[in-house]
Amino acid sequence: MAASLVAGAVRRGLAQGYRPGGALVISRRGLGDSVRGPLDITKVSEHLRLSTEFFTKGAVSYAEYKQQCVSLRLFAFGAVTFGCVSSLIISPPKSSYWATYGPGGWWSYIKSGFFPKSPPLFLTKKLESSDVGAMSIAFRFMNPNVPATPAPAPEKSASKDAEPKKAEPAKTANWGPAKPIIKPEPGTPATPAAKAAEPAAKAPEAVPKNWGPAKTAAEVAVSAAKAPEAALKNSAFVFVKPHAVTPKANAMVKEGLEKQGLVITSEGDLTSEVIDEKKLIDQHYYAIASKATILKPKELNVPQDKFKSKFGLEWEDALAKGIVFNALDACQEFGCNADELSKAWGDSKKQDQLVKFGGGFYCGLVTMKEKQLYVFNAFFMSMRSAFTAPGKSIHYYTVEWDPAKLSWEDFRGKLLGPTDPAEAPKDSLRGQMLERWEELGLPGKPNTGDNGVHASASPFEGVAERLNWLGVQCKADSYCKALLDAGVKEETINSWSVDPQVKIDASGKKGSLFDALEDMDAKACAEKCKALQAMQ
Repeated sequence: MAASLVAGAVRRGLAQGYRPGGALVISRRGLGDSVRGPLDITKVSEHLRLSTEFFTKGAVSYAEYKQQCVSLRLFAFGAVTFGCVSSLIISPPKSSYWATYGPGGWWSYIKSGFFPKSPPLFLTKKLESSDVGAMSIAFRFMNPNVPATPAPAPEKSASKDAEPKKAEPAKTANWGPAKPIIKPEPGTPATPAAKAAEPAAKAPEAVPKNWGPAKTAAEVAVSAAKAPEAALKNSAFVFVKPHAVTPKANAMVKEGLEKQGLVITSEGDLTSEVIDEKKLIDQHYYAIASKATILKPKELNVPQDKFKSKFGLEWEDALAKGIVFNALDACQEFGCNADELSKAWGDSKKQDQLVKFGGGFYCGLVTMKEKQLYVFNAFFMSMRSAFTAPGKSIHYYTVEWDPAKLSWEDFRGKLLGPTDPAEAPKDSLRGQMLERWEELGLPGKPNTGDNGVHASASPFEGVAERLNWLGVQCKADSYCKALLDAGVKEETINSWSVDPQVKIDASGKKGSLFDALEDMDAKACAEKCKALQAMQ
């Protein structure tokens, strides 16, 4: 009690400017309310001095020793923290969580919270090349029993190109004027002995005039120009569809490709998350997707005569009544999901309530929940979900081969098989999928829509698919580079990758680019691309 009174008196005295001394100071310190050393943590120089004295000067009292430890602790904490952070920056953990939530990603992570860049579920705006046209796969998907319009047959090479090439002189290190290769006279049998003796006897006269040192610069240039054409190979993008991705099915497809002499240049998987996020399937089926999810009915170029002929209703009247929707809006209007809409679309097809306006362009009178609406490309919704549902993936192969050994038409017709597996040869990839589906571990019997395997319909379509699915740059793709070398512009290649409507003849008639190039081999396809570019 007495000590408390003394302490109170001291504090009042300090407040009034009184400086106690002697016993009063000792009593105040004994109460534990005094501090030695700098009171402000910002006095770095004072703390540094006391920290240094911890190592260089022994403390004479406990209070001094305590203050040295307190000052040293400030620097020790900073040094340890700096060391740990530096170690994480120099050698970060191999963890996706660290890559996303570590200090290096804080700014982008915080920024994305206020300005999200996550893409919407469907395409939300029209690409520059919105006048899209046919996609052969859409025709075959919707009309499995009707053959697609045949593409112009590729020009056959001259007969001399088709004939086996004569053996050329072996270009070994010891050839030249000293040991020329003899060209036998017509009708003269050339025995091994004669061949061995003739070089020594007729060396000067035996050298052909059109090769070796006598070849002119113009001839060399012509040979160099022809070399890339001779080496131009077919190259395609092939993938096992999500419903058929099993280890056995993947192995069967790979074995079938290699058995026919195709060289697999790359192989891999793309998950549904990647396909959905990057909208790979939307770009792949862009001609269909644009009419199913992007464009509104009033923005579509609907042939009004076909619409009236099929449904007995004027197109303008249907628009005015508000009974025409794209597939995405139809789901909302019906209050259904993609599978339910797809099923109703199938029922409309059975009742002959569908009409085709063009490649990848369909309209159907769909009935659901006591409503009847005219819907465009409703089948696309289930096609998309088949690729983007959680747990799904595709297994892809990039392949190339010699057109002289396997034409593109045979690659698709015989090796891959028609769109309907029931019509495919039994030894084709789609035919084997149908024949062995239970053995391969497929969840159901393949059909026209789920036929197991996809492959490019032409060399150009192969380029478009590799640029889309694999993100390959044009100049890094062998056939895309060949198109550039042939004079096809890169911007043309990019705009054509969504299968636009282009002028396909001198009269100005328009049609699907993909259909115009379908089943052509590499050389003919490049020439056709160059010719089509000149028509636009």
